[in-house]
Amino acid sequence: MPDLLDRILHEVRQRLDASRSAAEEYRQLERALEAIDGTSPKPDDRGRARRSNRRSGRPRESKRAQRERNRERLLAVLRDRPGVTREELSNVSGVSAAVLAQQLRRLVENEQVTERALPGGQRGYALAASATTDEPAH
Repeated sequence: MPDLLDRILHEVRQRLDASRSAAEEYRQLERALEAIDGTSPKPDDRGRARRSNRRSGRPRESKRAQRERNRERLLAVLRDRPGVTREELSNVSGVSAAVLAQQLRRLVENEQVTERALPGGQRGYALAASATTDEPAH
């Protein structure tokens, strides 16, 4: 019996060592992706946002700058995909559902975005006609 336990313990330790390097590589790739495209970490299997413990020396973005960046992401998706649902908008833009709801409310109130019923009971969002003509050319 002790031989069996020793063998199992040894096997578990080997698998743990092999997994450790893969997990570290995953964390490094996740940090690299975040640094390159500026997206926040995606939720883990339990729906909580994963946070990295990075210290890049880069100054943190102000809340106002974050809101503006999120707004611009949403408007870009809405330009490319009129009639998009909230779920699609969140997935494509990388903006969380809570931030998305707040931004959409503001955009609809300011008449920059229109909301309409879609088949199946979902809501679709598109840029308002005035929002597409008021934007400066890039």
